[in-house]
Amino acid sequence: REQPSVVLKNEPKERFRDYEVNDLSGELLFRRAVPSVDSNLNPIFIRVTFEVRDDGEDYWVYGVDGQWVVNNWFQLGASMVQDRHPIDGLDLYGLQSEIRVGRSGRLIAELAQSKTDLEGTGTAGRLELVHATPKFDSRLYFGQSDVNFVNPNAGLTPGRREAGANLNYRIDPKTFVDAELLFSESRVDDGKRRGGLITLHRALGYNLSALVGMRHVRDTSAPPFINSIGVGARETTTALGRMDWQPPALRGGSVFLEYEQDIRDSAARRAAVGGEYPLANRGRLYVKHEFISSLTGVYGLTDAGQDNHNTVLGLDFDYMNEGQAFSEYRVRDAISGREAEAAIGLRNVWPLAHGLRLQTGFERVQPLNGALDESTPHTGAVEYTANPLWTSSARMEWRQSDRSTGILNTLGVARQLSSSWTYLG
Repeated sequence: REQPSVVLKNEPKERFRDYEVNDLSGELLFRRAVPSVDSNLNPIFIRVTFEVRDDGEDYWVYGVDGQWVVNNWFQLGASMVQDRHPIDGLDLYGLQSEIRVGRSGRLIAELAQSKTDLEGTGTAGRLELVHATPKFDSRLYFGQSDVNFVNPNAGLTPGRREAGANLNYRIDPKTFVDAELLFSESRVDDGKRRGGLITLHRALGYNLSALVGMRHVRDTSAPPFINSIGVGARETTTALGRMDWQPPALRGGSVFLEYEQDIRDSAARRAAVGGEYPLANRGRLYVKHEFISSLTGVYGLTDAGQDNHNTVLGLDFDYMNEGQAFSEYRVRDAISGREAEAAIGLRNVWPLAHGLRLQTGFERVQPLNGALDESTPHTGAVEYTANPLWTSSARMEWRQSDRSTGILNTLGVARQLSSSWTYLG
C-alpha cells in the first residue's frame, strides 16, 4: 500500500482447483471470492497470463533452476530461462545467495538480467538484511529495477528504486519502540518519497495498550507514484495515537481506535477504527474502517481534497475439515472509480461416505452504489472415487442477476478399460 511497486505476496492459482475457464464465452470463473484489499488495506490484483496458438513458426521455451548449500552459513542459487519467440524472445538470468550473519542474522542478495528483442537489456537486484535478538529486531532492504527489465514474476515492477528499514527495540516486557524508514523513487521521472515513523508502545493494564508517535514525509514535485500525479511537492509532519483494548467479554478479541493529524494542516488527517475476534481457534472475524486524506497510503496525507474512505469486513472461518465460509464487505468511495459491493459466500465439501463427496456453494453480491447488478450464484457438485476402476463427477452452477440468468453444467467420467487404456469423457 505504501510502496505500490513492491509485491508482498504471490498466490499461484491452479486451473480446475481454484478457477475454471469457459472455453465458449472466455469467462474466468473463480471458485472463491477474490477481495479487492486485504485486512491491512493492501490492494489485491488478479494477474492473468495466457497463450494463444497462432500461425507462426514453432519455438522453444526452456529453463533451469538450481540451489547449492555450500555449508551451514552460505548457500547459492542460479536460474535461467530462454524464450525463443521469433518476434519478442526473452533471455532471463538470475543469481541468489543467502549468508548467515552471526547466530540470528541473514543477508539475502538477488541479481537478475533480462534481454528481450523489443525492450533490450535490463537488470534488477535486491539486498535484505534480517536480524533478531530477544531485545532487538531489524530488517533493512534495498531493491531497484531498470525501466526495461522484464520479469512478470519479479517482486518489483520495472523502473523503480525501493529501500527501507524496520527496527524494534524492547525496553521492558510492557514497553517497546518501533522505527520505520521508507524510500521510494520512480526511475522514469525521478519522483521520490522519503519518510520515517517512530512510535512508542506501552501496555497500560486492564487489557489496554497505547501507542504514540510521529511521522515525517517529503515528496518531490515529480510524482513518486502514478496515483500521486498532480499533488506536487509536499512535506508533512504528523502526530499519531492509537488505543487497543481487549474486552474480557470478547475472549481474545480486540478493538482499536487510531488517529493521525498533520501538525501544520488540519485538512491532512487520518482516522481508523476496527477490531477482530478469533473464532474457536480456526479463523477470525475482522473489521476496519479508515478515513484518510490520501490516495497513496498513510505516508501520502495531503490537503489536496483527496479524502478517501476504505472499509473492509471479513470472515475467515474453517468451520469443517474441508469447508470455508468467506465474507467481504468492500467500500471505496467515488474518487477511486470502483463499485461498492457487499458479498457473502459459503463453500464446503461434505464427505458423505468413503469415496463420495458433495460440494455446495452460495454467494450474494449486492452493490451499495453504482451500476453493478445484484447477483446470486448457487453451486453444487458431487464426486465419486470409491471404485478402483472408474470415477465420476458432476457440477452445476446457477447464477441469477438483475439482467441475466446463467446455468453452467459439467459432467465427467473416467473408466479404466484395461491395463493400457482408460476412457475419459
